[in-house]
Amino acid sequence: GIVTKLEQTTGGVIKCTNRDETVTFRFSEVMKDSFQIAEGDLLEFTIVPSLNDNGSSSAIRIKLRTKELSKNGSITESHYIGVVEKDVGDFRPINNQSVTTPISATLPSMPNDGSSSKQQEPGIISYEKDGKQCMVQFFTSGISNPVTLYCGDKVEFSVSNNVTSKQSVASNIKLTERSRVRGWIAIFRENRGFIEQKSDTKPILFLTSSIASDPSQLDLGDEVEFSLRKSTGRLIAENILKVPSTINNFYSTLPTPYRGRVVSPVRMLNNEECEVFGKIQKITDDGIPSEFYTYSITGVKNKRVILLPNDPVTFLIGVGLDYSTRAVNIVLENELRKGKVDTVKGQYGFIDFSIEENKKIFFHNSEVDSGFDLRPGDDVEFIAYYNQKSGKPCASKLRRLNNLQRPERLITKLKTMNIDETKRKRLVIIRQPRNADEKSKGFTTARIERRPGMLLQA
Repeated sequence: GIVTKLEQTTGGVIKCTNRDETVTFRFSEVMKDSFQIAEGDLLEFTIVPSLNDNGSSSAIRIKLRTKELSKNGSITESHYIGVVEKDVGDFRPINNQSVTTPISATLPSMPNDGSSSKQQEPGIISYEKDGKQCMVQFFTSGISNPVTLYCGDKVEFSVSNNVTSKQSVASNIKLTERSRVRGWIAIFRENRGFIEQKSDTKPILFLTSSIASDPSQLDLGDEVEFSLRKSTGRLIAENILKVPSTINNFYSTLPTPYRGRVVSPVRMLNNEECEVFGKIQKITDDGIPSEFYTYSITGVKNKRVILLPNDPVTFLIGVGLDYSTRAVNIVLENELRKGKVDTVKGQYGFIDFSIEENKKIFFHNSEVDSGFDLRPGDDVEFIAYYNQKSGKPCASKLRRLNNLQRPERLITKLKTMNIDETKRKRLVIIRQPRNADEKSKGFTTARIERRPGMLLQA
């Protein structure tokens, strides 16, 4: 390791070069008193648990690795430029990796000891040496400035070869060029979502914690810039920033409108998978099914409205820079859906309506028109949309279809009423007014007109 800090009388701190760990040491553990330790010196030592019983480690049996030993090949360093292929902490191997690695052919794991809880899975940098593609592992302790490295970042580094352990690690790593990718928010749920990439058909997963700004400021179809990081074997988006839209630079729109039907919509399958590209089939003026066109969330005019299979739509055709075509400016012809109320629980309920992975769609009573109280079994008409806060499918502008139907008891009463067809409705007195004693008819107290506000004497 390398001495990074010294205390005048007690000892100092050493940063390990072949593992991601920092240990303390005392001058009394130096095996020879004939040399002075300075910051930047290369030391060889043994690690033991600290006597402080706080989970840290200490260095004992400390030896100075002299410059002569370094020149003889115990530690060699060279200057290289490379690209981060795998992040620190990713426990999966690189897929489809076929490069040769003369410096560290198998990328061996670090030796295990009592301090393994402080170690982390190394990252990997790919670089070129003598015309051959090579790989070398690295730890966060080898990064010179306090930055986080992502997949695709271009770095400048040195390679340290440890003759004793036969391992190679990258050190003095400096970020020279940040790799940033652009895409569009295709699906957004409460705590996660998926991004449609510009140059790849595979969606990128992201978590709301990775958004650099306020997550409520992001909406479906927004263009974002982000870095890629490997986590549990898959790429995820990190450090997400909203940027001005450039979608119009990639497609030119033809003016002729067409009618069609949705074959497969953009949808979320589960928390780990989704389909960011849907398909629309063109319908000719004669009603004959015709060509298929791919579409994404960027091509839907109202991005909150949910498209379902067989929905009738109108659209335009966009032509890309590579002359590929896709459906754009997609408008749902009829946004009204029909369903039956399944359950009502206080201020909210659910409607029987299959959408994405759910068999029911949520609604709140505040979305019911005319203030009607919905009951299970009521037929309703509504608009299905993605809630802006939660991103989940919801029903809005609900209207009860059977709200004009009178209850059966009122229909029966109307049939038995005495109605004169020539003189419209007629009221028949069936009982005269009774007094409070239930015997005498009418009211015995005379009614006297008086001016408002004047009291009558008894």
